[in-house]
Amino acid sequence: MKILPILSLFVAGLACFAEDEVLFGKSDHAWAGIETGTWAKYERTTQSGGRTTVESWKETLLRIEETQLVFRFDTTRNGKTESKEEPSPFVAPWTVQWSEIGKETLEVGGQKVECRILERAHRDGSGTTKSWRGKVDGREIELRSELESKVGGGTFRQTVKITHLSEEVAIGDVRVACRVEELSSETVRGDKSWSTTSKTWSSEKLPGRIARSERTDVDDGEKTVTTTRLESYGAPESD
Repeated sequence: MKILPILSLFVAGLACFAEDEVLFGKSDHAWAGIETGTWAKYERTTQSGGRTTVESWKETLLRIEETQLVFRFDTTRNGKTESKEEPSPFVAPWTVQWSEIGKETLEVGGQKVECRILERAHRDGSGTTKSWRGKVDGREIELRSELESKVGGGTFRQTVKITHLSEEVAIGDVRVACRVEELSSETVRGDKSWSTTSKTWSSEKLPGRIARSERTDVDDGEKTVTTTRLESYGAPESD
């Protein structure tokens, strides 16, 4: 249902510095810190092959368990609504080691941010990820990442960057300040290729964090465009 133009560039020489980071801790879950009974309603429009389909659903957080969150999904397609419970397991966290390899000043929504450039090898040895991290409002966040890896006899490349630190999105009668993230990726295997571009508006104040997303997938020349919107949300159950 996961992204900066560069004002100036300065890359320092290789630094003898490394740091550990735990990936996919429980706090990284999109519903982390949300109380049970909280709900969110979405609508998704998909355009592909000359056809347009629309579906809507409501997610309600039912339980918080040791290894997972449990949701109820009420999904409406073609005028029919189906309800079911689904678990969302926490991903087992692992520790990676980053090396600081330089610095770069990025411009994000008109604001200059000095960033550290970190790099790490993938644990399966398939490739590397670079991460640009800078302080915004006193907190260091990732503003850009670049990934390249060998997958199934092909090559996968992905770039994610934040383009705006605060842009308001209307959700019903409420306006929420969101960060805007853009993603582009491509997989090439022989003479075939697949690509994805997306733009996402998100806020840590929202259940599920996503306010809106626009995504385009191209598979061997066939294009699919998907738009997802958060229509409303609340807690506890109120309708």
